[in-house]
Amino acid sequence: TDETYHGDHTDLAPDNVVGYDRGYRCSDASALGAFSEEILEPNLSKWSGDHCMSNEVVPGVFLSNRPLLVADPALTDFAATVLALYGVDRPAGMGGRRLVE
Repeated sequence: TDETYHGDHTDLAPDNVVGYDRGYRCSDASALGAFSEEILEPNLSKWSGDHCMSNEVVPGVFLSNRPLLVADPALTDFAATVLALYGVDRPAGMGGRRLVE
C-alpha cells in the first residue's frame, strides 16, 4: 500500500484491490454492464460461483493474513504449508516450501 496510495489516510487503504480485465465480470449484473447498490449481497442463484477471470490475466491469487516467507509462491507450496502449520512431516520426495510461519 505504501507504493500505491499517497496522502493522509493511507493507513485506511485496502491491502487488496480486485480488478477485472475488459470482458470479465464479478456478478451476473456486471456481465451486462450494471452493478448493485449493495456492497455485499446474497447469491440466490443456483450457481455458487464461477471462474470470471482469464487465467492469462490473473494466473492465481493467494491471500494471507501472515507475512510470506517467499517472494514467489507456487501451487506446490500450499500443501507443504498446510502440513507444516499442522505439524505434519512432509512425505519423502514431496516438493514445496513453507509460505508462512
